[in-house]
Amino acid sequence: MKNLLILSLIAVTLSACATGTIISKDGKTDQAKWHKVDDVILNKKAGTFPNVQNLNQVRAGMTKDQLYALIGRPQYEDGWRAREWNYLFHFTTADRSNDTITTCQFKILFDQEKIARSFYWNPIQPKDGLCPPSLELK
Repeated sequence: MKNLLILSLIAVTLSACATGTIISKDGKTDQAKWHKVDDVILNKKAGTFPNVQNLNQVRAGMTKDQLYALIGRPQYEDGWRAREWNYLFHFTTADRSNDTITTCQFKILFDQEKIARSFYWNPIQPKDGLCPPSLELK
């Protein structure tokens, strides 16, 4: 009985670390789930402004080391769920009147061999924004 209780606590703790996205063996999902924006653990809970040229090089088939070199480590704690990396990115976009900030979550899913296979965007601010923004990036 004691072992069952311990295993239950471990399962609950581990499931709380991930978003709950169900990932297929080939590194895809029908429905990406997202962390709360306030759960960012790196960069002082603020996310980062990625190097757009590096972000444009991200492709399926890359290893975690290659992705880390391009866009850094994930900014959310995904615990034992090594098949999912999550980021909070900000983009400065120039429109005709002023500079604006677009904020987006970015998710990378890996297959069972830990190779990147699928990528997902979630607009945060503005809620109906394009991720990454289609406006000219600075």
